[in-house]
Amino acid sequence: MNQTTTATILLIALIAATLLLSTAETAKAENTIRITADGTITGTNLIHRQGNIYTFTSNIENTHGITIEADNIQINGANYTLKGTETETGITITYKTNITITNLQITNYFYGIVLDGSINCNIHENTLKNRVCGIWL
Repeated sequence: MNQTTTATILLIALIAATLLLSTAETAKAENTIRITADGTITGTNLIHRQGNIYTFTSNIENTHGITIEADNIQINGANYTLKGTETETGITITYKTNITITNLQITNYFYGIVLDGSINCNIHENTLKNRVCGIWL
């Protein structure tokens, strides 16, 4: 096999892998997803916890969004989407400390993220496309 043929096969394999990864399924969650004060995740099995880091493992469609009840956590969206139905809030953080949200696409909520009375929170490298606003402080 010559170098051109090998390069072509590798390019086709790379394109196929990219297409498979970019068409992730969206799973529906019926109830509010919660990260409770003790760090437990309720309402979905599509967020993986390792210590204080919570990582999305798929796109999630959920009318009621996610409520953060714990301090000192990081949410890594892993470039997945949290999709609503143009009502409610994508992620609600009320009176919490040291919350980080990265690499998440939040779409189709009334508000993408609501931060109420919370301090030392970092929100970066996210995409927010919502009905009223992306982040409500």
